[in-house]
Amino acid sequence: MRIIKSKRRSTSLSLDAALLDEAKTLGLNVSRSAEPGISSALKEALYIRRIQQAAAINGSLLKSPIGSVGHLSGEITRALGLLFYGV
Repeated sequence: MRIIKSKRRSTSLSLDAALLDEAKTLGLNVSRSAEPGISSALKEALYIRRIQQAAAINGSLLKSPIGSVGHLSGEITRALGLLFYGV
């Protein structure tokens, strides 16, 4: 299995002082400890965005003329792709 190292970048965060003090007392790497939470928040935000985009597309589908079946097929495929695959 190949391990890919990601590029790291310095940043500044404001954290609860007591939480930070306790983490440092225990010798925790605060940056590494924060990454899973940030990653989880990012995934959730992207998922919500995809749902909103799919809902917007679905709203436009409801307003489409009944005779434009080919158009609807492509839009439905695009909405499902956004919702489930992010494409």
